[in-house]
Amino acid sequence: MGVLALAIAGAVVGITVGTIETVNNYQQSKAQEDMARFNQRMAERNAAQENINAAAAQARANAAAEAEAAEYARKEQLEREKNAKLRGYNLAVQGYSGMASDQGSSLLVNIDNAVNAELGALDIRRIGENAVNNIRYEGELNAFQHRLNATQYLGEAANYKAQKNSIRSQRGWQLTGDIIGTVGKGIKGAAAGASLGASLGGSAAGAASSGSSLLTQNLPKVKVTGTTKWGSMA
Repeated sequence: MGVLALAIAGAVVGITVGTIETVNNYQQSKAQEDMARFNQRMAERNAAQENINAAAAQARANAAAEAEAAEYARKEQLEREKNAKLRGYNLAVQGYSGMASDQGSSLLVNIDNAVNAELGALDIRRIGENAVNNIRYEGELNAFQHRLNATQYLGEAANYKAQKNSIRSQRGWQLTGDIIGTVGKGIKGAAAGASLGASLGGSAAGAASSGSSLLTQNLPKVKVTGTTKWGSMA
């Protein structure tokens, strides 16, 4: 095989090796970018879901608070109706017994009963307001936690996006370097092939020269006719 053929073969081997390395590096980089893109999208979806959860938690809390407020308003109304009936009953008893309800001890008792009844109704309102406030507060806490989770997911999405862009940018530079490296491998392969060819060619020439010399030295001697000299048959 000639020097040129070996040089071409070496170049082909070098370019092939460089191309395989380039393709492998590209595929690995692309896989990393795809994974970063997937993680970014998942983080964004999680953030969106957390915002939905926050709104749902707030809505549930508001609905529960309104229901609780309505329930305690009903209890307060029932308490007032009960107190009104009780006052009416007391006034009827006082009137039936001939006691004046607007004078003396009867008046004081009626006033005291009315105050206690109103305080009882106001206690129900106060308990209801506290219950409503607690429900709203718990709802706000849940919504805040979901919004906080959404913020964290958005931060993760931003990090994955930056990672994705960085991988893409590095891949561009790496691809350029790999192409240059492939060309270099081809040149080195060609040089190695040429060197091998030259080495093999020199060895063959040397072997032929040595063989010829040995053959000449080992040829049988014959006498030249008409002379007194002996010489080789060569």
